[in-house]
Amino acid sequence: MHPTFIFPIFMLLLTTLRQSHCQPNDPVCRQESYNCGSLSNISYPFWGLNRSRSCGGGDPFELKCHDNDDTTSIQIDSQNFTVMEISITTQTMRLARTDLAGNVCSPQLNNTYLDPSLFKYGSFVYNITIFYNCSKAIDTSFGFFTCVDENAIFRDGSEDELLKKFPGLESCRRHVQAPVDGPYSNNGGQDFLKQAFSRGFSINYTVLNNRKSITAGVMGGFMICIIICSTKRKSSTKVKHWFTIKNEKVIESFLKHHGALAQKRYKFSEVKKMTNSFKVKLGEGGFGAVYKGEIHSGCPVAVKILNASKGNGEDFINEVASISRTSHVNVVTLLGFSLEGRKKALIYEFMPNGSLDKFIYNKGLETTASLSWDNLWQIAIGIARGLEYLHSGCNTRILHLDIKPQNILLDENLCPKISDFGLAKLFPRKDSIVSLSYARGTIGYVAPEVCNKHFGGISHKSDVYSYGMMLLEMVGVKKNINAETSQTSEYFPDWIYKRLEQGRDLTTDGVIATQETEIARKMTIVGLWCVQTIPQDRPTMSKVIDMLEGNMNSLEMPPKPILSSPARLVPEFTTSSLQSG
Repeated sequence: MHPTFIFPIFMLLLTTLRQSHCQPNDPVCRQESYNCGSLSNISYPFWGLNRSRSCGGGDPFELKCHDNDDTTSIQIDSQNFTVMEISITTQTMRLARTDLAGNVCSPQLNNTYLDPSLFKYGSFVYNITIFYNCSKAIDTSFGFFTCVDENAIFRDGSEDELLKKFPGLESCRRHVQAPVDGPYSNNGGQDFLKQAFSRGFSINYTVLNNRKSITAGVMGGFMICIIICSTKRKSSTKVKHWFTIKNEKVIESFLKHHGALAQKRYKFSEVKKMTNSFKVKLGEGGFGAVYKGEIHSGCPVAVKILNASKGNGEDFINEVASISRTSHVNVVTLLGFSLEGRKKALIYEFMPNGSLDKFIYNKGLETTASLSWDNLWQIAIGIARGLEYLHSGCNTRILHLDIKPQNILLDENLCPKISDFGLAKLFPRKDSIVSLSYARGTIGYVAPEVCNKHFGGISHKSDVYSYGMMLLEMVGVKKNINAETSQTSEYFPDWIYKRLEQGRDLTTDGVIATQETEIARKMTIVGLWCVQTIPQDRPTMSKVIDMLEGNMNSLEMPPKPILSSPARLVPEFTTSSLQSG
């Protein structure tokens, strides 16, 4: 940067500072307390109605006043709450989830999340998880009620810990986690839940000095400009070292305010000890190597050591930010992390059956069991449920952007779990399109719009495309298509579509059961719907689940994909077949 640019930038920064500076005691903010709904004597940090945003504490503190029913509501991280009480003196609130207080049988299917840097639960708040559409009551310690003809159960505890303690809960199709004030009881069924959710729960709120943060950010930017100019003639090593330190501070700040919500932080020496000095290597990917370990309780874990030279810590932040907001049986659980300088590690639950690619590529034939068509079908449904949760079940929508067999882990029961969120993108649920600073994903699975904006905007439909390619790959490997395609680079979906049009068998031989043939054909048709070139033509993951679980006769053939150029040579990922079990 030329030194003559410093003065204009400095003036621009000063202008920004003036515009962002508005203290609550400034004349523009010097207003009397106001009323909203049934609440009275409300003041800073709350705003709304006739009180301007500049006189409040930012987005989380905007109140909506509803004159028709004399109520007050607040939206926190896309979740609507009814505000029952506010005490400015003690900085406490009582909130009730609007959807659950209205009807526990038809809630928004997303867990309650409050930014821990702004809100703290009261001393007597319990987490309750409700499981819907369960085949039967799992345990007498669960509360029980019905929604029309659907069984539902509930109990105190987080969704994740209950799923681990009671494996039978995996049969429940839907679940939601929400806080209530004590005392807690499993008795009373739906009546108890109605009362508990209507009563709400108490929280303490913290007012962050947003104006200081802005100021600090802008001045930090100004200092970066000065440092870059002044160090231009110095060695690049020193500049790189300065930015490395800066990145580490950014990561530390992020973890303090947003990440590590329930995960334990380990020293790197502890990570080395739990992996026995990285003795057993499970695999390696673009972001680092994964080792088997064991935490003090004797529980096996998978430890991912991130490459020190990879990026600026964005992958680390992505994983912690995204996965710390999730709790689903088909999403891998993050148990802890380690951050010491440039040494970064993530500790996950251990998946004894490794990744899906090991099965569909027949890696390690002597020890790898074959998957039956029913196995593949169940795995496909599980992955779809995990993606549906990421797209619509979390308070913040999560795009994975790297769905492929290598990132699908299988537990001891072959239950699939989505992993590796290093490329993930988080954005509000109200937004449908996201912007990326660079194309991300794996060739062969990445959606056309991620590489070329002319195909459409990047959205949750981009994950649907990747899922579809993986689904076709799962079927394609079963069919041993090498014999027909070893001399061609025909686009994989085109090859499958042509075979379907010709009415040819989708299996290696013609002696497998009719039911298995139907599963193969169903997975193929669903996969072809998912890889439609235009994002709007692809189904949502909810629709994908319906198609996979529905009757074959109700499935329509999708249009032929527009793309016909070879995205990847077929033999590259169809080197062997799996026999039906």
